[in-house]
Amino acid sequence: MSIITLTSDLGLKDHYVASVKAAILGNAPQANIVDISHDVRPFDIHAAAFLLRSVWHQFPLGTVHVIG
Repeated sequence: MSIITLTSDLGLKDHYVASVKAAILGNAPQANIVDISHDVRPFDIHAAAFLLRSVWHQFPLGTVHVIG
């Protein structure tokens, strides 16, 4: 079972996160998708890096971390 994490500035008020998840599951139906955050300020690379740096080590080796 593969784990894919998502960190983005997409927010949760519309369909964009669901569209990303649908695309992932269309290619990897067994994937376990974990949302780290979708409330990063737009284009705030430092905030996204901080979030991922805070949790990446808690995931098993082989986890794919997607930042968008």
